[in-house]
Amino acid sequence: MSEHLSTERMHDLLDELLPEAEAAVGRTHLEACARCRAEYDDLARIVAELGSLPTEAHAPEGLWAGIERRLEAEPASTGREGGAEVLSLSMAGRRRATRRRLSFTVPQLAAAAAVVALFSAGTVWVALSGGPGTDAPVVATQPEEELGPAARMAAAASDASRVLPRSTPC
Repeated sequence: MSEHLSTERMHDLLDELLPEAEAAVGRTHLEACARCRAEYDDLARIVAELGSLPTEAHAPEGLWAGIERRLEAEPASTGREGGAEVLSLSMAGRRRATRRRLSFTVPQLAAAAAVVALFSAGTVWVALSGGPGTDAPVVATQPEEELGPAARMAAAASDASRVLPRSTPC
């Protein structure tokens, strides 16, 4: 075998997951290749050490009693923050949590500014053109004397757009 064994193949060989023919080829390679044999021996040592670890873990005696004492030492406080009721628990010996700050990078701020500018430009264009894809003039339903200043300006702009030719892009 001219190729070195992959780590996955070594794991399979160690866990006896390979068919017998492939396992025999792998063992033959390990006998001939010092590099793969050293890596295989390291894997075997690690697996053996992991196998010797306990399968269950238990909390130290009296752990929960200590937690309860700290919780009872400082009662929970309620308050209002940002219009919402907040329940806060503080534990002795712990710093109070600080407010989280949002921070943005310069490219993020530039992108947000570009989005706002495009949205604003689109809104102005739609408002001045009478809507997307329409060339219908603004029609006043009330006599001009009863219209407010904004409606009179819109009516004047509509009249001007009928008289002035629209510019065409080059």
